[in-house]
Amino acid sequence: MKKILLLFLASSFFASFIVAQCPAGSELVGLEDFSTTDNLTPDMNSGFFNDGTSDHFGVTDGSDISGSESGFNGSFFAAEDVDDNGGTGNSPQVFTLQFNIANFTNLTFSGLFAQPEIGGFDDTDDVTVVGSIDGGASQILIDVDAAGSGFNQDAQIGSTLLTNAAQLFSSPITGTGTTLVLTVSVGLNSGGETIAFDDFTICGTPLVPTPVELTSFIAIPNQKEVSLTWTTASELNNSHFDIEHSIDGANFRAIDEVTGNGTTQLKQEYSYTHTTPAMGTNYYRLKQVDFDGAFEYSEIRVVEVKRNGKIVINPSAAIAEITVELAETTGDNNQIGIYDMMGRTVLMSNFDGSLNTKTLDISNLQKGYYVVRVQAGSEIFTERFMKMVD
Repeated sequence: MKKILLLFLASSFFASFIVAQCPAGSELVGLEDFSTTDNLTPDMNSGFFNDGTSDHFGVTDGSDISGSESGFNGSFFAAEDVDDNGGTGNSPQVFTLQFNIANFTNLTFSGLFAQPEIGGFDDTDDVTVVGSIDGGASQILIDVDAAGSGFNQDAQIGSTLLTNAAQLFSSPITGTGTTLVLTVSVGLNSGGETIAFDDFTICGTPLVPTPVELTSFIAIPNQKEVSLTWTTASELNNSHFDIEHSIDGANFRAIDEVTGNGTTQLKQEYSYTHTTPAMGTNYYRLKQVDFDGAFEYSEIRVVEVKRNGKIVINPSAAIAEITVELAETTGDNNQIGIYDMMGRTVLMSNFDGSLNTKTLDISNLQKGYYVVRVQAGSEIFTERFMKMVD
C-alpha cells in the first residue's frame, strides 16, 4: 500500500515519555490519549474486549497484553490476536474518533506506535489510520504492515521497523472543514501479533478572521470624474477606508477617507466620487484601517479618463528637450512637473496657459521613463515620455 508519511524518530526513550508537539506556528486542535474508550465509536461489527489471555482490543496499561512496551504515558490502546481464532481474518476490528477542526488549516496528524511483541506480523496483516474531513475523500495517514512476505515478520510504517519502544510518526492532512474523522482499522490474522498506539494528536494553524470581507470594488469613469463603489459582506473593528490614488500604479497617496461600520455581519455598501482625476490612466486602491491601526489594502483598479483637453509631448522619446502642448489654451498660469517612475519630482515649472506650449530642458535627466503632469486650473493632465541617452 502506498505510504504518505512524514517520519520522526526519537533517539532515546528509557524512562522518559515522548510528548507529541505541534509544529512551529500551529496549535493543538485535539488529543486522544486513550485513557478511556468514551470518545471511540466501534464499527457495528466490532467492539472493545479483553478475554484475559491472548485476545485484546481496547485501552490497556500494558499488563493484559503479551510482550513489553515503553515510551507510553499511562494507558494506551493495544490490539492482540483480536479474536479467539488467532485473528480477524477478512473482518478487521474498526473504530472511529472525531475532532472539531473548524477555524483551523494546515492540519497534521501524529501518534505513537510500537509493537510490544516483536515479530509475528504476516503479509496479510494490516493496521491503518485513515482521515476524512466532512465526509470527503479518505486520506491514509498511517499504514502498518509486515516488513516482508510470509509469516512472522516485523511490523513497519513506511520503511521504519516498529520496536517495543514507542516511536512518533506524523502525516499532513489535506483540506479544511468542520469535522475530521479518524478511522482506525486493525486486521491481525494469526496468533502472536500485537500493535500498540497512543496520543493521537491533531495540530493546525488557526484561521484568522478577515477584518473586512470585501466582496466588490469597482471604479468607473463618469465624464470628468471617477465613481468608486465597494461592498463588504462583514466587518470586524472597521474604522475607515482611505481612498488612495496614483498616476503611475506604484506611488499612491490618500485623497480622502470614508468611515467604516465597526463590527457588523450585514452587507454594507460604500461609494465615493473622485472629482479631479488625471487625464489618462488613474489607479485606485482602498486602505481598510482597523480601530487599532492595523490595515489591509484592496486590489488595484485602473481607470482611463478621456477629456476634450489633453497634453501632447513631442518627441515621445527625447534626448535633450521636450515640448509639452495643451490641446486648448486655458488662460491660466498653470503648473507643470516631471516625475520619475518612483513618483519623485525631478523638474517643476510654471506653464502660461495663454500660450498652450512649453519647451523643457531634459538633458540632465537619467535614461528612463518619466511622467509629465500639468495642472491647468482645476484640470490635471498626465502623459509619459522616454529620456534617451545622448
